[in-house]
Amino acid sequence: MKGFRSKKLIFLNNPKHIQTVALRAEPYMYWIIEEIEKRNLPMELALVPVVESAFNPHVTSSAKAAGLWQFVPVTANYYGLAQNQWYDGRRDVVASTNAALDLLERLYIMFDSNWPLALAAYNAGEGRVMQAIKANESKNLPTDYWSLSLPKETMNYVPKILALSKVIRDNEADITFPKSNYRDKSLAAIDIGEQITLSKVAELSQLPITTVKDYNPGYKRGITAPNGPHVILLPRNKLAQFQNAFADEAILKTIRLAVAKANQSIKQEGIYKVRSGDSFYAIARRYNMSVKELQRLNGLSAKSTLLVGQTLKIHNAGSVNNRPTSKPTGASPSYYKVRQGDSYYSIARRHNINLKQLMSWNADIKMLKPGTQLTLYLKK
Repeated sequence: MKGFRSKKLIFLNNPKHIQTVALRAEPYMYWIIEEIEKRNLPMELALVPVVESAFNPHVTSSAKAAGLWQFVPVTANYYGLAQNQWYDGRRDVVASTNAALDLLERLYIMFDSNWPLALAAYNAGEGRVMQAIKANESKNLPTDYWSLSLPKETMNYVPKILALSKVIRDNEADITFPKSNYRDKSLAAIDIGEQITLSKVAELSQLPITTVKDYNPGYKRGITAPNGPHVILLPRNKLAQFQNAFADEAILKTIRLAVAKANQSIKQEGIYKVRSGDSFYAIARRYNMSVKELQRLNGLSAKSTLLVGQTLKIHNAGSVNNRPTSKPTGASPSYYKVRQGDSYYSIARRHNINLKQLMSWNADIKMLKPGTQLTLYLKK
């Protein structure tokens, strides 16, 4: 088998890297193994995300493939993985695993029960593999995976999976992937039935927010989507504690208040697509934000690089004509002098007033700069 021995040596010579991936895989692997066992599929398929994404659900390739199983948008749509401003099913561990196994089963049938060809088609696309098979048939050459002329990445793909499988199975290196019998550490899905913020999930399950986001990477805004899905993945040993919280009316009230607050904040956000020549400064200035606010809103830092076509969240105050102009009942005008680093958003938050109203009260001011005087209507 071409490439098998060299790929095996790579894994044997880099056990630390593989062990790092194994640790990252741990919470997801149990779920994936269970789904593979339910379908009576080869256990080697559980290693596909090692090669595809190194078990990083947040990763996106240059071809815009995303999630553990690296679905491109068009294939994701075909397999029912929703992608919208709230949710990306390609990153959802449950949804994407089911879709990936559906796809792999279909490819297995398409290529006459041949797993190497099915895996090659998963990587390169079924059309590319069919084309290679027809090319060999026209020359009376063998049409097995090892005899085809396929892209270099695809010719390395199957050997990587097979080599890693053998290294793990034969205990040839200090690599320990999770086993299916460790169910207490595995993730379990719970359908909340309504919106919930991931910060509340973290609080109620007593897990770090970063961990909850890693378990539920499909939710793009830190909250489940208004119209669903509302499924949350948590470790099995946290489920009872989390479910018990929903029996408490006081806790339910805090959950719904957090949802209302998050939705209100999201309403004040818009989406901006980066264009050629853009910079953090230019975009922030255009939307009356500070550079730090823009970066913080998008989880970026001063070292981050903007890419043409990249989408950014911005504070969206709407058009001037649609802004509310009414003054709060019982409010009298007061004045605020703009300071260095101020933006409409930071001023509105500081004074606990509506961002749209603040901008409508000062519609004649085209650009904020230190010393500019703003009119505010504050309730007494």
